[in-house]
Amino acid sequence: MLRGLVLVWSALGVTTLSLLALELGELELLGFRLLRHRQNVAPILAARSCDHRRVLLGLDHVQVAAPAGCEREARRFYGELLGMAELPKPTALQARGGTWFACGAHQLHVGVSEHFAPAEKAHPAFQVRLADLDRLAARLDSAGAPVVWDDAIPGTRRFYTADPWGNRIELVGTDA
Repeated sequence: MLRGLVLVWSALGVTTLSLLALELGELELLGFRLLRHRQNVAPILAARSCDHRRVLLGLDHVQVAAPAGCEREARRFYGELLGMAELPKPTALQARGGTWFACGAHQLHVGVSEHFAPAEKAHPAFQVRLADLDRLAARLDSAGAPVVWDDAIPGTRRFYTADPWGNRIELVGTDA
């Protein structure tokens, strides 16, 4: 039984936002969409829909940090290998460096961090058509990116990789 939702910010700053489900004392990553856990979450969200204290509407973007000069590698990894379309950054933010990408209805921002350290635990989880998951793993492997399969969640096919700077990235297969 789902007991509640928790918002977690990275200890290094508000660089990563993850939705977590507290279920029988265990934390389980929901990822960008509630698709895999919709049957567990929908009754909770419906019961709280009239709660006037709730002001969050959803997730706009997730940001991963990278070192200065990361743009070319970001375009290759997130754009070419993962197939995300690059989005134009607002003119006022271009001098900060980094790149933005579209990911379904959401965005991934690669932001420059002066004191960069890779996120080895906190990570975005991207949904991939189940039929494309193995092909994507092979493409990443051929490009030299690590591919580590994880079968810890029964019935879920997923693997982890790392972007060019060592940030952990999860790819989760979905039928949707």
